[in-house]
Amino acid sequence: MRSLVVIYQNNPVPDDNGGTQDNFVEWLRTRGRLRQNRGFKSIENGQMNFGEVDEVIIRYRGNLAINEDTICEVDGVRYRIADITLVDQIKHEVKIRLDGRY
Repeated sequence: MRSLVVIYQNNPVPDDNGGTQDNFVEWLRTRGRLRQNRGFKSIENGQMNFGEVDEVIIRYRGNLAINEDTICEVDGVRYRIADITLVDQIKHEVKIRLDGRY
């Protein structure tokens, strides 16, 4: 199934209290394939962690630069991005690992 995938970059704007306020700007709009992975186990710092991670695979030829202020929206649901990797080292297929809802 093809899903609408939108990647947003955060360009914070100043607020009235001397801080900043989130201002997400659309950076990329494409189609992708959402894969829901449930119930993975990992060992970190000697502890067993249970969780769930979703992945979305998109076709994109440029370099995706993500940071902690980048989010991904799949069919209207916003997620934080954990990391991105190439699928089988193919330059135009990118796998984005989603890390919980935003």
